[in-house]
Amino acid sequence: MGAKMPSFRKRNGRIQAQVRVSGSRQSATFSSLKEAKVWAFKLEAKLMANHHVSHRYRPTNPAEILIEYSSRLVESRPSALNEKIVIKALLREDWPHIAFSLLSKQHLLAWQMQRLKKIKGFTFNRQFSIISEACRMASEEWDWDFPSDALKIKRAKVSKQKLFRRVTQEQFEAIFAAGGKRKCKKFQQILILALETGLRRSELCNLMSLDIDFKSGVVFVNDTKNGFPRLIPMTPRALDAAMKLATSSTSEKLFEMSENAIRMAFEKARSFAGLPSIRFHDLRHEAISRFFEAGLTPPEVAAISGHRTMSMLMRYSHASLEKIQKKLIEIP
Repeated sequence: MGAKMPSFRKRNGRIQAQVRVSGSRQSATFSSLKEAKVWAFKLEAKLMANHHVSHRYRPTNPAEILIEYSSRLVESRPSALNEKIVIKALLREDWPHIAFSLLSKQHLLAWQMQRLKKIKGFTFNRQFSIISEACRMASEEWDWDFPSDALKIKRAKVSKQKLFRRVTQEQFEAIFAAGGKRKCKKFQQILILALETGLRRSELCNLMSLDIDFKSGVVFVNDTKNGFPRLIPMTPRALDAAMKLATSSTSEKLFEMSENAIRMAFEKARSFAGLPSIRFHDLRHEAISRFFEAGLTPPEVAAISGHRTMSMLMRYSHASLEKIQKKLIEIP
């Protein structure tokens, strides 16, 4: 460390104290030896702390953290694929490649402003949470040394949730027909399976043919978003779609189509059908709403959807106003 004990000497009736640490030298004069020692030892401790050399790894920039985080993601983790896609997009930005010594919050705020012109606040916050998690792991689990405060900004404001619009049967049929025109019969069966079961896109893609008991009409959903496997019943239409997919599959998987391929196929189909605002995930909302309208109780719907709390489940339930009105009229 290059530190020496403080030295004291009497000069012109006063006490001069001198402190040296790693080439840094400071001195001062006091009326008593006691005052000189108090000053010298406090200053020595301060200089020693300032010149402490950390043996922890110091990443050059945020990009290094994101790349390492992406490489350590467990493939079986449900969100791994999506996180890697987000990180890949982040690395195309300029700010992650700026050295920590030059990076300021203004860089992130400018990037946030540009992103919010293209995506909603909720989406931005969800993507930024990946950055926060990468920094947390780098600091707490990998013991990396970097100024984490430089990557902390206020979350984007999230607008109040708009009234959910149901996917009508006519809209579904239009998207279904558009999918068929693109000569993708497999995609059409996936659409039916999504609407009839309420399964998430990731859950559909992880299904194996052996997960379905065609005799009893149930499917075992093993790879789920929340990590809790579930066994759910299937409608005749869902069973028929699953049978067609299993018959045409050339592997153990129920169908060979990735999450991204389904997303792209759906975007093309909805565009062709003239319904650009409908998302694939809306089919899950619609399925759960139909389960309630069919008379299933909240616990029964939760057993199918996989929701662990009633509050989360009710966010997905959007009862038809016409059917509610009809029931009110029938009240004696």
